Amino acid sequence: MKSTGLLKLIKVEFNKLKGTKSLPIFMFFPFFFFICGLMNVMKYKHIMLKNDPWGHIYEQNAIAYGGIFFPIVTAIIIISLTKIEFKHNNFKKIFSLPVTRGKIYFAKFITCCLLTLTNVLIFIGFCILSAIIIIHTKQIPMYVVFSPLLAFVFSLPIMAIQYYLSIRFKNIVLPLGLAIILIIPTMIINATKFWFVFPFTYPSHVIMFGTNFYTKDIPYSMILIGITTFLIFINLGANYLNKIDIR
Repeated sequence: MKSTGLLKLIKVEFNKLKGTKSLPIFMFFPFFFFICGLMNVMKYKHIMLKNDPWGHIYEQNAIAYGGIFFPIVTAIIIISLTKIEFKHNNFKKIFSLPVTRGKIYFAKFITCCLLTLTNVLIFIGFCILSAIIIIHTKQIPMYVVFSPLLAFVFSLPIMAIQYYLSIRFKNIVLPLGLAIILIIPTMIINATKFWFVFPFTYPSHVIMFGTNFYTKDIPYSMILIGITTFLIFINLGANYLNKIDIR
């Protein structure tokens, strides 16, 4: 019997989300940061637009998005994809199909990544739109596009952790709860010189790359820890799904 391809499985995952009501709301939640950032810049326009207007506009949007919202939206995306299977005991049905459990696991994770990337692209679009509205410019600094995409890449360890927890403990609240609980500790650790050992600080740190907030190079230790964390948890999750007995 022919095995189902990975791309087809990813398409199936997107089809499952058509009836999800909360996910589209959170996907366009960057609009909230766009409005808040726009209002703040307009309020202090005489100060913020004198020097480096692009920097001020971007920073007003990116600080809250990268530091607070980003881990929460990844958790909500993961919850939306996993709760469907546990709620209706779909894993039992899926495992009876001619498809390996590894493909199922990675199809879901890739879908999570694509949805998160879409959210990041929406955020970039709103940043550019707010700058066009306020300073009427067509010149876009590289960091406005590059830094959010870099933050997405460095969020992969967080997503791997959240995804593993949602599969391992069959608890849709755990990834979201972890993201919310770690907001304050992440802010505190982010202000220390040891921030690079804690992957949950990566998006909030890297999203400022290229701005006045973050002018240094990305440390190699951060890259090494990020890759190691990602590989550990993505393999833990895949191995667990391969071993569990779904009845």
